[in-house]
Amino acid sequence: MPGAALGLAAAERHMTALVERGRREVRMLRRILFFSVVFGILALPSPVSSASIQTQAAVDWIVAQQQNDGGFEMAGFPGFETPDAILAIAENAQTETAWSSTAARAAVEAIQFGGGGPSPLDAIDDLAESTPTAGLAAKLIVLNVLPLGLDANDFDPSGDSPDPTNLVLALDAGCGANTASFGFLADTLYAAMAKKLLCGSAPPAAVATIKAAQQSNGGWGWSGDPNGTDLDVDMTSLAIQALVAAGVDLSDTALVGGLEMLARGVKADGSWEAFGNSDPNSTSMGILALRAAGYDPADQCWRDLYAPERAGAGYGDPAAWLISQQQSGGRIASPSDGWGINTIATSQTVRALGAAWTPVVRNTAKACPVSTEFLAEGSTGPGFETWVLIANPSETETIVARTSFLTGAAPVSGGAVQIAPLSRCSIKVNDFVTDWNVSTRVDGLNGPVVAERAVYSTGAGRVGAHLGQGLGGPANDWFLTEGSTGPGFETWILVANPEALTAEVKVGLLTGSGPGPEIVFSLAPGTRRSVRVNDYVTDWGVSARVVSTGAGVVAERATYVSGDLRRGATDSPGTPAGSNDWFLAEGSTGPGFETWILVANPDTITADVTVGFITG
Repeated sequence: MPGAALGLAAAERHMTALVERGRREVRMLRRILFFSVVFGILALPSPVSSASIQTQAAVDWIVAQQQNDGGFEMAGFPGFETPDAILAIAENAQTETAWSSTAARAAVEAIQFGGGGPSPLDAIDDLAESTPTAGLAAKLIVLNVLPLGLDANDFDPSGDSPDPTNLVLALDAGCGANTASFGFLADTLYAAMAKKLLCGSAPPAAVATIKAAQQSNGGWGWSGDPNGTDLDVDMTSLAIQALVAAGVDLSDTALVGGLEMLARGVKADGSWEAFGNSDPNSTSMGILALRAAGYDPADQCWRDLYAPERAGAGYGDPAAWLISQQQSGGRIASPSDGWGINTIATSQTVRALGAAWTPVVRNTAKACPVSTEFLAEGSTGPGFETWVLIANPSETETIVARTSFLTGAAPVSGGAVQIAPLSRCSIKVNDFVTDWNVSTRVDGLNGPVVAERAVYSTGAGRVGAHLGQGLGGPANDWFLTEGSTGPGFETWILVANPEALTAEVKVGLLTGSGPGPEIVFSLAPGTRRSVRVNDYVTDWGVSARVVSTGAGVVAERATYVSGDLRRGATDSPGTPAGSNDWFLAEGSTGPGFETWILVANPDTITADVTVGFITG
């Protein structure tokens, strides 16, 4: 369970008394004492999940835990729980798109112990009057002062002091100071974010301190020791938020390493662990770090980007896991409840799932994947070999490309590969699926890629090879001009549904004498189907139109030729619309060559067509 970097002397004394309970227990207590969530420092995407906890019930439970000083220190450590609880209450008070400090403060002020006693603002006023450390000042600034519209230079929310506290100077000497450390690492992380909010930038020396504390596995530990063994999801997540807020680029090795640590650690159910157990505090912090970096935690794309070896493995929505931990009374259960129930897990969950307090614009949502291409055709059945070819056109960036294969049954993961700048890779589809007609999806997770598909056939009547380029996305209408079912010709229409809904598909055939039969079928999400045109029309040059409702599809046409003078195969992806102008670059009529131009009119009126040739 995360705690606060506050009241450290008393906390350390309490820890000493517990040494006999074992090193594991001491580490747990250090974690409780050092850490609490920073709320609202980053500009983030919209909330991470359409599902929601019963927020009012959660906040009602928090309010019911109020202590006689107005705060929420159930664990008995000053500054541990109250700032987070205040922010959860303020979050729940928001009713408009823009954050309202007025509504936030009114909601907090209205909660008075015993119906007229101290409010939570009185509790944090008392904290600030106790000669606050830099860590306490930073935490109050980030979690309470700014979201409630209070004055950090003249902090006295109770209005009971002739000498209000200057929280800005409690941090350091002011905006011009380039302070490297504010105490413990957690203090420095909070202070870097507070200075960003107050001064417009974090101290470069503090950013250097944060980077220097990173461990070799990419994460951060509570001690701030780069050689330590106290790697922690919560501290890593807070460090990511602090670095993003400080303006560190997402390609920086420190941020990449932190995100890789989160990607390796997230469980299949969407949770992150602390001390061997799935933990709501760690999971809340993981969500906040991902949103700070601009990723959607509900989409496994970010994980596959930073841990390519896990591409295709199960992935649950972290927000959904948090929601599953809510108890009937509104509280969010935590494996740390054995240390004594407190409000932190519930407060942090409210914050992670809402995140309305976002005063600093740093990142818009980062697209992931950056590019997607679809290849409808492919077969790994007897006599067929299919390859997917992926190129990275970037001159400087290594791109992570992920493949998945759509079969007649269910999608199959092809994993992820890293492609160096101006390089390409070849993926043999037969290594992943066998004896299947198969379509392919190729995602460039952090940059665009270019994809093609090659099929080699050695079967009777189908000796040859054909190539198809990737399509940029599904559509509800596809036109396929070429095709023949005459002697020695075999034509197939390949349709794949890469979307999450069932597609109702109609394949209409156009022949030289007019419309032919229509083939109608349903295509489940993540599946594909092959239509053998010879089964519906014979001895015809044939075009096709593929129309879908309910979900978009991708379509290709493959033709195999096995005549006396013509042996081989051709393929072409569909085009989503007709046009009044077409250009065809390739063609030869030299010895041994035969070139055909195929023109189809899918409209209801006659088209007057002129075909012009350009020679050397």
